[in-house]
Amino acid sequence: MGELTTVMMPTHNAIEYVDAAVLSLLAQTNGDFEVLAYDDHSDDGTYERLQFWAEHDSRLRVARPFDEHGHYTDICNQ
Repeated sequence: MGELTTVMMPTHNAIEYVDAAVLSLLAQTNGDFEVLAYDDHSDDGTYERLQFWAEHDSRLRVARPFDEHGHYTDICNQ
């Protein structure tokens, strides 16, 4: 078994792209990965759709680590 790869996916109001992005990631031939989806307080259903996917595949984790919109750089610099 290889080393686990982590894919970070920041989102904000991306409902029209979320399914395609998640399906693309989950279709990878290398199964040793996890997807950390950080939602920046979307109001278009993006967060809820990511939660749906996370319920169906344990490699996807979803979080809203901040109390308000606008903290992508904080996430990326951790």
